[in-house]
Amino acid sequence: ASELRYSPDFGKKNRTVKLVGEAYFDVQSNPDNPFIVLTRADLQVKALGTKFNIKSYPNDEQITGTLIEGRIEVSNPLLSEVLAPNERISFHTKEMTFSKSRIYNVDEAIFWMTDQFVFEKETLEDIAKILERMYNVTISFASPDIKGIQYSGRIKNNSMENVLSLITVVSPLQYTITGSHITFSKK
Repeated sequence: ASELRYSPDFGKKNRTVKLVGEAYFDVQSNPDNPFIVLTRADLQVKALGTKFNIKSYPNDEQITGTLIEGRIEVSNPLLSEVLAPNERISFHTKEMTFSKSRIYNVDEAIFWMTDQFVFEKETLEDIAKILERMYNVTISFASPDIKGIQYSGRIKNNSMENVLSLITVVSPLQYTITGSHITFSKK
């Protein structure tokens, strides 16, 4: 569910891309032609020779940038901030506010590149969004209280069947699959 757009003259006159969704970048520094990622909400990430992850899905309430190596400058009309390695910046699109934090395991930001899921007190509703994007399915809940169940842990084999099975093993839930639609309900 990610999309990356760039102009036909990319690399010649500019190195600007537009991102919807999530992407990992490993960028060579070029002060004369900087690499810039544009996301929604007028947020711009300028690479200063670096490795970083950007997550900017249209329906998420926040946009996050996680710096793995090097430096990035994150800006919009309200703020300009330079990140150091192992830092994450989050832009909350509804409140129009930023928060910056230090993270201890940057690999969690790029778990999707290694076929893993890492959850830290994630609700089933948030996990459902990830599964919908990764497996092109839709997920619904038989009752609204199921959405708030929280999960923490790491899943190394993130096949859809494995993830669904683990969710039902550790909580009193079951699921049904009809075509590309999954419904969670109480056991």
